[in-house]
Amino acid sequence: MRAPTSERMLRLSFLAATLGFAFWLGSVAAENAAVQNLILGGGYLGVFLFSIINGFNVFVPIVTASFIPALTAAGLATVPVIVLIALGMTIADAIGFLLARVGRTHLPPGSARMVGALERAGARQWSLPLVILGLWAALVPFPTEVIAVPVGLMGYQARVVIPILVLGNLFYVTMVGLGFMSAVAWLV
Repeated sequence: MRAPTSERMLRLSFLAATLGFAFWLGSVAAENAAVQNLILGGGYLGVFLFSIINGFNVFVPIVTASFIPALTAAGLATVPVIVLIALGMTIADAIGFLLARVGRTHLPPGSARMVGALERAGARQWSLPLVILGLWAALVPFPTEVIAVPVGLMGYQARVVIPILVLGNLFYVTMVGLGFMSAVAWLV
C-alpha cells in the first residue's frame, strides 16, 4: 500500500531540504570558523556514528555522502571520511541482512511460503540476487536493506554478502561525495 500523496510530498520535501542544507553547509564551511569547529567537534567518530544511524533511516533517506563537502571544508580528510561513511552504511546494511538471516527461522507460519519462494529463486540463480545487491548498494540512493533483507531471508552467507556491501557502499559514497564536492566547488 502506497503512502498518501501528502506524506510522499512531505518526505520528498524533507529530502530536498536536507540536500539543500548539505550544499549550503558545504559552501559556508569553507569560510566560517564556527561551522568548521562544530563539524570538527564530532570528528571522524561523529561521521562514522552518524552514517551508522543514518543507515537505518528507511522512511526519509538522508544521503550522508552529501555532507562530504562540508566535512572536508571543515578540515577532515576526504579519503577517511569516504571510508568511514561507507563502513557505517555497511554496518547498518549488514545488521538488516543478519537480522533477516537469523530471523528467517522464526517468522510467522504464513511466511514460510514466501521464504521458500525466495530460497528457490536463489537456488535457481545463485549469483543474481548478489549482483542486484551490489548494483543497488553502488548505484541506488535508497536504503540497501530493501535488497539485503530478502538476501538474508534467502540464506546467503555473511562472508559472501558483506564484501559486496562494502564495495558497493564504497563506490556509492565515493561517487556521490565527489559529485557533491564538484557541485559545491562549481557553485562557490
